[in-house]
Amino acid sequence: MRESILPHIRARGLVVPFGVDPFKDTNAGRNLVRESFPELGGRKIVLFMSRLDPKKGITFLMKAALELKKRRDDFVIAVAGQGNRGYELELRRLSAKLGVERQIAFTGTVTGQIKQSLLQCAELFVLPSYHENFGVAVIEAMAAGLPVIISDRVNIHAEIDRAGAGLVVGLDSNELANAIANLLDDPAKRRSMGQRGQSLVESNFTWDKVAAMTISMYETVLAESQH
Repeated sequence: MRESILPHIRARGLVVPFGVDPFKDTNAGRNLVRESFPELGGRKIVLFMSRLDPKKGITFLMKAALELKKRRDDFVIAVAGQGNRGYELELRRLSAKLGVERQIAFTGTVTGQIKQSLLQCAELFVLPSYHENFGVAVIEAMAAGLPVIISDRVNIHAEIDRAGAGLVVGLDSNELANAIANLLDDPAKRRSMGQRGQSLVESNFTWDKVAAMTISMYETVLAESQH
């Protein structure tokens, strides 16, 4: 059998991130959310926006909701997304078992203006995944000026921590509950982290920046190939 040449190839890895569009703030946002999701009421919205899948750590979030419920009643977790129907039913059953049906609102997938409005109305964004290669929804939330709470398994957690754009937690429901309470209780910290998150996105994750990185990558490869 012919020996593969792949083990003998040496190449320097270059990583170009995904990009997002600039966030468009609208005056109609809050009214649209109230009309579309009356179950969110007048409470502080903690937004989870992702595909519903066991790896996303939604059960940690539900258990964190139970812990938070013992301390306060001014919040609601908007679970925005869809997934396997069987898993969705499992999550709804867990919500009932934990007694947090009022604290968890399943909105289904949100797109377009409703998605923009929900981002505008939320106090913070949370993604406690077991594993996440990048986390586009996290970038979208930061572009909207939201502070983010993510697990240390989301691969951009180091950048967010360095920028001071959010809180990084382990896979622990009590730690997650404490982080959510920390931000809900501190509007100034939410604003500050949200502003730093927007700056991080503007510096690294807009389509203009990603395009420039991609062009630079190809120019570097072409230049090196001439030697």
